[in-house]
Amino acid sequence: MSGHHRKVYFFHPVEIDHFGVEKFYPVEYFDQLHSSITSHPSERLDVPFMGQAISGYARRCTSTLMNYLYIGRKRPVADWPKVREGRADATDLQLPNPDAALEEPAFLVQVRGTPYVAAIRSTSGATWSAIEHWLTSVAWSSAGGKKIELRPYVREDQLERLSRAIGASRIELTVEPGTRIPDKPGHIYKALRNAQEAGAYGISAKLILSFGNSTPTGDGSDQMADELRDVIANVPTRKAKATLMLPDDEEAKGWHKESVDFSKDIVTQQVKVGENENELQSVPMIMSSMIKAIEDFAKQNL
Repeated sequence: MSGHHRKVYFFHPVEIDHFGVEKFYPVEYFDQLHSSITSHPSERLDVPFMGQAISGYARRCTSTLMNYLYIGRKRPVADWPKVREGRADATDLQLPNPDAALEEPAFLVQVRGTPYVAAIRSTSGATWSAIEHWLTSVAWSSAGGKKIELRPYVREDQLERLSRAIGASRIELTVEPGTRIPDKPGHIYKALRNAQEAGAYGISAKLILSFGNSTPTGDGSDQMADELRDVIANVPTRKAKATLMLPDDEEAKGWHKESVDFSKDIVTQQVKVGENENELQSVPMIMSSMIKAIEDFAKQNL
């Protein structure tokens, strides 16, 4: 039986101050953040986020010599699974200690020698926005209204096509529940925020903007492409598709439509964790799988 397969995501952390000025973190930042959290007097750092209990810490895996950040989302008792022995009826899950809790894990490690971080999480783990909020709250950068964002690593070829586009005639975006939508101007950002508010942040927000069968004219399609560039760079999306209007030649005397799926170009690596899907996934096991994912990422993208 094969091990359980998980997806490893790659991000570039960026700091944004209260003026909106962005600063991409250098290579040494992850180790500095790790040291800062390790030296914190609290063993675990608890940060509430939109009604969720988010807790984390910084540790070192001695078997792989990997520094990592752990961010867990406490699972409410109402969402606990049942327990069944053999063919008996399912019963409630009981933990031995009244202070014990079920926690959905997420792990962050550095892509060594780069400013990028790799992340893996359980199916119901903390959302990326919750992880960003935890990082901001526990890091020194939380002072003075600063915040940390995780920018998805996207293959450059699709971004280059988007930068060459003279417009967009259709876009389709889906973001997961709890994703933080930046308070930026623009129709796309506003529509995504409205969709989130309508669902009280508990549902995925899906947005489709289209000119239909008509030929886009004026500044509308150009503005849509400009906003899409900003959204792709700033918002982790579950789905991001667009029909771009690309010039036929360098002189842009004519143009043609081309469909692009950006979600396929957000770089991830699929890894096997463990040899058997029924075995518990220990930290050394997870770290070993992340090392493999990072090696493949580096070969393909760096």
